[in-house]
Amino acid sequence: PVRPAIDFVLQAARGLECAHTNGIIHRDVKPANMLVRNDKHLLLTDFGLAKLLEETTNITKTGAQIGTPHYMSPEQSSGRAIDSRTDIYSLGIVLFHCLAGEPPFRADNALSMSVKHIHEPLPVEKLVRDHKVPAPIVQVLLKMAAKQPHERYQSASDLIDALNNVLAASNGGSKEAGISDQFQTLRSSRQAYDLLPQATLTCFRCGEQNARTHRHCIICGNDLSNKGASADRYLAPNGRPILARLLMQTGAMEGRAFRFHQNITTIGRLAENDFVIIGPTVSRRHAQLVFYDGRWYIEDLQSGNGTRVNGQRIHSRAQLKDGDIINFGDERAIFTTVTDG
Repeated sequence: PVRPAIDFVLQAARGLECAHTNGIIHRDVKPANMLVRNDKHLLLTDFGLAKLLEETTNITKTGAQIGTPHYMSPEQSSGRAIDSRTDIYSLGIVLFHCLAGEPPFRADNALSMSVKHIHEPLPVEKLVRDHKVPAPIVQVLLKMAAKQPHERYQSASDLIDALNNVLAASNGGSKEAGISDQFQTLRSSRQAYDLLPQATLTCFRCGEQNARTHRHCIICGNDLSNKGASADRYLAPNGRPILARLLMQTGAMEGRAFRFHQNITTIGRLAENDFVIIGPTVSRRHAQLVFYDGRWYIEDLQSGNGTRVNGQRIHSRAQLKDGDIINFGDERAIFTTVTDG
């Protein structure tokens, strides 16, 4: 049925809006990664393939082929640079599947499937002919799954607006009671996510609430199992471990604070680091935060633009004290220690 399909895709789009706003591309949007609770709430899961966006949104061939060929965008399947619009394409293919009962293309292997996504037009005529899908919904679908990224909706927010407009128009200007009405007054998917009645896990590093189905935080990518706590052996007089805290002063994470366990934390712009800072002056593997013998240190890892403490570029491991200002290239953070558990 058309209405439930739109409702579920709308919820998924809100989840993607939240992820994209925080610099995360899912990269593997497909029905298997959408879990529907008994109360009809949809949870977008498995961000294990997600990559943090580079400042230039230029995620290159590394891992570009990772994903599911049935739902993969032309640029992702061909190994070109991708950005958040690859998820919008994949969600469009999911919508087609929901409306038609099957994906748009069939092929014997992944390569043939990729060729079809790159070259063959979406067979929307079957949606109109066989499934009576209204033309406005077909138009939204065609824009979601356009071959060229610049021809798609440029953000999940734009897609959400389009889906809401289609729902409103189909009901004479007022939305029919349904799943999407629960979110009608919420412009931000982050608000919608926070209000979902689901069991959650709190991320140790940033404090974000995450669904228990997630393995990594949707904001900072931290391992939600919190295995790093086993390293916290050095205690303050109050009996709690001495943790490091970085309050970001610039960039996409400005104003957010992050805590760190008593181990080595690599810092850089690639997702392979323990803590990712996005910025054109941040090296792939820029620096590391180290706890040793009751003290915290910062160490540069031969970064191109250097690591500075209170304006001074460091060339060896430097001990940190509360209030120190650390620059990773041009990205700035304030260091403090905390003992709040």
